[in-house]
Amino acid sequence: MMTHSQHAIRSVRGMRAPLRALALLVLALAFGGCAGTDAEEERADADGSQRMPAGVAGADAGTHGRISAGVDHTCMVREGGTVACWGANSSGEVGDGTTTGRTAPVAVDGLDDAVAVSAGEAYTCALRAAGTVACWGSTPEGELGDGTRADRHTPVTVNGLDDAVGVTARGRYSCALRADGTVACWGVGSPTPTAVGGVGWRPGAALSDAVAVSAGFRHVCALRESGEVACWGNNEAGQLGNGTFSGNEDTPVAVAGLTDATGVSAGAGHTCAVREGGAVACWGNNDVGQVGDGSTSYRATPVAVEGLDDAVAVTGGIHHTCALREGGAVACWGLNNSGELGDGTTALSTTPVAVDGLDDAVAVTGGGGHTCALRAGGDAVCWGSNEFGEIGDGTSVAVPQAVAVEGLGDAVTVSPGGSHTCALRAGGAVACWGANGNGQLGDGTTDPRPTPVVVDGLDNAVAVTTGMAHTCAVRDAGGVACWGANRSGQLGDGSTTARHTPVAVEGLDDAVAVSAGQAYTCALREDGTLACWGANPFAQLGDGSTTDRATPVAVEGVDDAVAVTGGHLHACALGDGGVVCWGRGPGPDDVTGTPTAVEGLTDAVAVAAGAAHTCALREGGAVACWGANSRKQLGDGTTAHRLEHRLEPADAVEGLTDAVAVAAGAGHTCALREGGAVACWGANHFGQAGDGPIISLEERSGLAVTEVLAEATAVGAGFDHSCAVREGGAVACWGNNGAGQLGDGSTGGRYTPTPVVFDGT
Repeated sequence: MMTHSQHAIRSVRGMRAPLRALALLVLALAFGGCAGTDAEEERADADGSQRMPAGVAGADAGTHGRISAGVDHTCMVREGGTVACWGANSSGEVGDGTTTGRTAPVAVDGLDDAVAVSAGEAYTCALRAAGTVACWGSTPEGELGDGTRADRHTPVTVNGLDDAVGVTARGRYSCALRADGTVACWGVGSPTPTAVGGVGWRPGAALSDAVAVSAGFRHVCALRESGEVACWGNNEAGQLGNGTFSGNEDTPVAVAGLTDATGVSAGAGHTCAVREGGAVACWGNNDVGQVGDGSTSYRATPVAVEGLDDAVAVTGGIHHTCALREGGAVACWGLNNSGELGDGTTALSTTPVAVDGLDDAVAVTGGGGHTCALRAGGDAVCWGSNEFGEIGDGTSVAVPQAVAVEGLGDAVTVSPGGSHTCALRAGGAVACWGANGNGQLGDGTTDPRPTPVVVDGLDNAVAVTTGMAHTCAVRDAGGVACWGANRSGQLGDGSTTARHTPVAVEGLDDAVAVSAGQAYTCALREDGTLACWGANPFAQLGDGSTTDRATPVAVEGVDDAVAVTGGHLHACALGDGGVVCWGRGPGPDDVTGTPTAVEGLTDAVAVAAGAAHTCALREGGAVACWGANSRKQLGDGTTAHRLEHRLEPADAVEGLTDAVAVAAGAGHTCALREGGAVACWGANHFGQAGDGPIISLEERSGLAVTEVLAEATAVGAGFDHSCAVREGGAVACWGNNGAGQLGDGSTGGRYTPTPVVFDGT
């Protein structure tokens, strides 16, 4: 039975260009060109007529639409028309103005009106809303179309194109589908667009009825409105499908016996087409089973892919192929050395195998040794080769199953708490994840969340802090809002009632920073004084008493503070190079009701309080710690406690001389180093040191440098987990995950940094 889209395409075949081409292009998108592209993405021309939405050059499930996998990099169009790319970047193919490889998405410079993207070998092209095309990256053969062969690290405009409705980039060629049904290509032989000439079975006639086009490495194929496919270029493996293995064809030749195609995709040396009814036919190179007919014999004419009768789109990688099936499942076949088939193995398959755990895909794209898909909710997942970070999960480790591309791309700071985590986002919103029994995630519920949710009613935060089961944020006007557990008054609203959404702390309108302890909170005020509230059995509020407070009270004797940190049962403040602390002291019976100076410390620039230890960052990058040390959290190579508020000049964490920030957890400590690396030491029974794989979960007396975090900008330590913000705003966490506090959608512990999965809302 024909699908609705197949009936529709027949109904417009009698139209004349350009109306005919435009109608067909919209239909091509609806059933494969860019599956999942909503109607609201359609752009209107100045005269009110509609240009093709997310104009894709190939009807191959978004391979040249919303998401596109190149050889070693990947790009995706985001809402609003920006483009994010990740992976190899030696030629500037990521488009961020650098040649630094990226293991998580970064924004392409200067693009805010893209409607489609196509990633080639070491370059990328994007279709813009006005019908122009911009490209960036490597261009030894003129693949960028700007008339030069100079690499570009940011987008440049392709010459002479203002009516493009689709773009395709792959190997040595780039091509654009134009609104009148013609195709223009550039690259080998021409650094600017050149019209594709006559069609082989119609001598002298121009190619003017294309509805989709897809570029392989050295060949190109076009889908015609009649359902026929025409290909040109290299044919040594039979990839043109005309029954021969001729060397090259300079003009399009017809693929034999194919008159009912609804989509086409060119791989490195093979080609595939979706047929009416959902079958898939492939031809060309088949040395590793990429044709999908159960053999490894080259095919010069189309053969049926085994077991597929419900495909809606197909995408060809270099040596593998994948199809999007009705209902959202994805099947892949061919080479699988890096897990690019997504079935959890690395075993080659000459017939389709299902991608594990993926049943809601709306687009799929095959790259070099990796594959990516767009899910119904807008999230991207990738699998396979990851040497250059092309999977986008923040690592460079190959994965044979679908994993989420890092989505939390606008974090400024991150704060791990007891069993939950919160991040401050660039626009002032706060996102939280993990345990939520007391409403500490702030979303109005008590449901645990293994991925981030947005805190209700908070869009002007400038700082966020997490306690054991409560959270607080400073607002841009100086007010403080808190939510979560409140048995001891730690929310500061005058009550002891738990709150599932933010409530204002009474009497505070001049706060500049806030820090939450176990069940209390302290705020730094504009004038350098401090106010604390909540639990106070160990005098952690600093007011000279042990009385709980449900509203803020002043910390005695502090009027020059520049920072404050709340530990489990003690707090500390940074002044002019010095540190004062109060509450339960380093010794088991040591309680200090008012701030006491740490002797021998005059050059501190930051301070962090853990459960029973404290660390200070010193000028020059050294870190000094004191307090409990049973888990080696002081970093001095011993388990000897340092039970006095006194430091000697030589006291320092071993081997750390370039720290720029420090964070203390329950029994572990982490530091951010110059250059963006993160080092952790101390307790490691949950992998909170982050230096896995771990054979024995022992404490770390030395530094455990998590090399996968080479681009961190902030670090935070929770009770027994850690998190870091990376360049670009992505967040990665590691350690205990029993409540989902790592934010990766699971409750399984992670011994190395794992990307937080966030849908961007």
